[in-house]
Amino acid sequence: MKRLADWGEIVTLSQQLSAIARKENWEEVTNLATKRHQMITSFFLEPVTEDIAPEIASGIELIQDIDKEIVQLAHKSKQKISEHLSEIAKGKHMSKVYSNNTQV
Repeated sequence: MKRLADWGEIVTLSQQLSAIARKENWEEVTNLATKRHQMITSFFLEPVTEDIAPEIASGIELIQDIDKEIVQLAHKSKQKISEHLSEIAKGKHMSKVYSNNTQV
């Protein structure tokens, strides 16, 4: 069943996305998410038959769970970056204040 094999590739790619997101490789996540979107769009150009519908429904639920996890990981990563940038900005501010107060 080619359709189930194609669907299996989509689910596998989703699982790979999750693993890559855990490593915070957001560029690769973006690339694979684009590829997965194209694969899903192509897959659903043809109607899903009743004989494979349960497997597809199960895969959709899994993909939705994975996507929720990826969104949470991205949000945490964004917070870390924001905190880091804030610390950098504080350091620059302190350097500027120091420079302004030490000039003769």
